[in-house]
Amino acid sequence: MGTTEEVTPVVEYVFQLINRLKSCQELAIEKMEETKFKRKAWYDKNAIKREFSGDLVLVLKMNRPNKLSVQWKGPGKTHLVEHDIELINDVPIRTKPYRMSARQTDLLQEEIRKMLKYQVIEIGESDYASPMLLVETPGKDPRPCIDYRKLNEVIRTQFYPLPNIEHRIETVAAAKYITLLDLTKGYWQIPLTPKAQSRLMAELLQGCEKFALPYLDDVAIFSENWDDHISHIDKVLERIRDARLTIKPATCKFAQDSVKYLGHVVGLGKRSPAQFKVQTILDFPVPRTKTQVRDFLGIAGYYRQYIPMFSSLAAPLTELLKGKSKKGYINWTSECQESFVQLKEKLSTNPVLYAPDFKRQFILQTDAFDTGIGIVLAQRNDRGEEHPILYLSKKFSDAEKVYCTTETECAAIVYAVKKLNCSLHGQQKFIIQTDHNPLVWLKTNAGTNPRLMRWSLALQPFKFEVIHKPGRSHANADALSRID
Repeated sequence: MGTTEEVTPVVEYVFQLINRLKSCQELAIEKMEETKFKRKAWYDKNAIKREFSGDLVLVLKMNRPNKLSVQWKGPGKTHLVEHDIELINDVPIRTKPYRMSARQTDLLQEEIRKMLKYQVIEIGESDYASPMLLVETPGKDPRPCIDYRKLNEVIRTQFYPLPNIEHRIETVAAAKYITLLDLTKGYWQIPLTPKAQSRLMAELLQGCEKFALPYLDDVAIFSENWDDHISHIDKVLERIRDARLTIKPATCKFAQDSVKYLGHVVGLGKRSPAQFKVQTILDFPVPRTKTQVRDFLGIAGYYRQYIPMFSSLAAPLTELLKGKSKKGYINWTSECQESFVQLKEKLSTNPVLYAPDFKRQFILQTDAFDTGIGIVLAQRNDRGEEHPILYLSKKFSDAEKVYCTTETECAAIVYAVKKLNCSLHGQQKFIIQTDHNPLVWLKTNAGTNPRLMRWSLALQPFKFEVIHKPGRSHANADALSRID
């Protein structure tokens, strides 16, 4: 006789299902509480207790719409642009792998597993092979890189201009509130080459140029007041969300009055060299080869706007680079050592420049001497105090060294106006201060000197007034032009 299966009544089955759902709900609530505790512990790890007595506080919530996440779960992938690599020929490029230590190999394999997990890369077959290497920087996660130098030689270059760094530094420095956003592994989120990165960022922030400027995978948001800044941040985060990109909160700076930006400390209308960059220059060893001289001039020259008469100070070093050979050892003289030390000393004084205010009148101070010219672009504040915006200098060529006094002084003005065209052209009338009295009549009467007449015509599109300032009161530029 067969056994009969026990049948559960429908009502009892429903009650059992309800009890199971309640158990699941309680378990979910318990897990959510655990997650909240872990998240709080993560935030409190480096937290500092602060009291805000009447201060404005910006609180950003981590949620899906604004793409701010506590734990990175893989890169986004934009749909705005795509890029194909075009080759000049079809000859395969193959390079054997570099030898690495067991530790480096393990780290690299772990990074490759992550990239496969997040679908940044995929396993496939190709006639092209380039070696991988691991770049390790103190305080940062190891970064896998690929040596594409041989492949780059057969890639058709597609040109797209990078943004002007100086323009961005001046613009952001003038703001009272600044936010810096950093895309999380930006190049993983964009299906294109780094050379086309600016094209994506330009499209991403189109129409936001008055309050947001990109540079590669970084975005600077700048505002004059708090309410505008909150609105500007919201708009940029919305653009990033719509582009399916993600950012990394840990490397972002929100609503700061000053930030480190492109190697400078900017904000509240001022700018100065970033201290860690200056320290790199101060720690630079005495060069022994042309390559080392070129490296030093490269990093020091990045801050030439802060150094009065940079060209004259660096002249002994630039002379070392002359000749057909780009490499090789150099003859380090006492003049070279003095130049090397003076450039370091100029940056060690923590120089400060002011951001240009295009609502105020510019003052252009110029002066010339036997071997070059010195220039200061300045403005006055509300108290009538004059402050520098930048310094310029130039060595005279052999042809320029034979100019007469009036010609050298005029050459300084022409050079300054051309170099500062973006700041001076189309603005209100600016002042040119010179210690050479005959140049007061430059715009209305250049005489019969062909060179002066030609330069006078070149200056006609600009609105300016030349003011004579005797040498004893023409302190800024005159001092620059007489630096030994």
